[in-house]
Amino acid sequence: MCPFNLTTLRTLNAVAAHRQGQRIAIISVVSMVTMFRRLPRAARAFNAYARRRSTARAETQNVGTLFSKFSDHWSPKIAGEINSMHLKLVKVQGDFVWHHHDTEDELFLVTKGGPLHMKIRDPDERTEVVDVGEFIIIPKGVEHCPMAVNECEIILLEPKSTLNTGNVKNDDKTVELLDTLV
Repeated sequence: MCPFNLTTLRTLNAVAAHRQGQRIAIISVVSMVTMFRRLPRAARAFNAYARRRSTARAETQNVGTLFSKFSDHWSPKIAGEINSMHLKLVKVQGDFVWHHHDTEDELFLVTKGGPLHMKIRDPDERTEVVDVGEFIIIPKGVEHCPMAVNECEIILLEPKSTLNTGNVKNDDKTVELLDTLV
């Protein structure tokens, strides 16, 4: 519930309009409160999450502990946020799908298991082997297909907008809504 009564809100709106010099350019405080009340519950929950993230404390995370929280393959989990980037953890085994990302670069850092075999077409097809402690950066637009014979734990660093299957939509390995580990 808003801590101000309607009279206070109208007064704030009038002061804001007076300072701006043009009433038409002002979104009234009353209108904003009314719009907030109409927001769906999920949007309010997201806004509360965003407020918590803006005042988040720096805390040490253990990668091994975070990886132990899940066992599914090819389903990235969000472990942290860095500006407009997600730090994701994923376990992989077997073949993925050939895909590319039109606007996003991706970093794959192998932390355990593997090795990861990154099949790449740029334009010739080749395979890069990524062992534990190594990483590979796939530039935007480069078609690639990760594969691992043995289970492999990987840290991904990529923009928040990145879909795990890139330009391939509705594949059985596509994950649109990611779980958060922390």
